[in-house]
Order: sequence, then structure tokens, then C-alpha cells
Amino acid sequence: MHPVAAGEVIAAPSAAQLDGIAVCLLDVDREAQALRLAARGDDPALLGDHHAFADWMRAHAVDPGHMHHVLTMDGWEAMRWERWTCLEPGDLNWRMHTVVTSSMSRERVPAEVLSWCHRVLAGKAPVLHAG
Repeated sequence: MHPVAAGEVIAAPSAAQLDGIAVCLLDVDREAQALRLAARGDDPALLGDHHAFADWMRAHAVDPGHMHHVLTMDGWEAMRWERWTCLEPGDLNWRMHTVVTSSMSRERVPAEVLSWCHRVLAGKAPVLHAG
């Protein structure tokens, strides 16, 4: 499974047909990320790329304008990038939940995500709107 940035989901042509989009960033500190990638056999030469992507995802979760070219450059022409590229940090339409998994067990992470899902369905967690 590969992570998808919130800006990319919001910009999808069909996103405006949804009532809302709930976004949860599963985050991890650099040390835990390095250990997990090594344990699954990832090439250590790619660790810097993994760290850079995680840094970007963290910044994207807080600031919708952070390096938006990462998604928009050479993107599909049907994407509606303006749905989020015009937003400023702190905009109430750009809020998402972050779960820092660095010290969590494998069992705890899905429990946290499930708890977040229940909060979303109950209307007690941030939801992004595309239209």
C-alpha cells in the first residue's frame, strides 16, 4: 500500500461528488522508520528518499501550499488542483488527523485508526471538502 497525499485526493475530478474526505496521516519518526524499512528489507540507499517523503507528507498535512508542485507538476490535466492550492495554513477546510505510530505496537496502530474512523462517522473528526 502506498500513501496518497490529501491534495491529490481533493483534486481528483470525482472528489466534488463526495460529502467529505477524511484524511489520517500515519506518521513515524526517522529512527522508527529506518528500523521498520530495514526489517522489511528495503534498500538502505533509499532511506533518505523515504525520510524526505515523510517530511513532505507531514508538512503537506499542515500547510496545503507546501511544495504543491510535488503533486501538480506534470499531473493529469483533469485534476482540480485549485481546490487546495489556494488554501492557506490554518484554513478550516484543510484539517486532518495524524497518528504518530513510532512507539506503537502493530496491534495498537489499527486500533487507533479504527477509533479515528468511528470519530469521523460520528462527526467528531475533521473532514475535507472538495466542492
